[in-house]
Amino acid sequence: MTIPVPTPPPEPTPIPFPEPPPEPAPVPPDRQPVRVVDLPPDQPTPGIPVE
Repeated sequence: MTIPVPTPPPEPTPIPFPEPPPEPAPVPPDRQPVRVVDLPPDQPTPGIPVE
């Protein structure tokens, strides 16, 4: 009597990993936004009329 050999399960299909988003290009120094210096509270904010 021949012992039936169990069929091995089929290999699972590997799930392809989604490609990571491209790294954002570094901003050149001449295109970086100018940092606004915080003004003291006693000075009016430029551009806003003081009532």
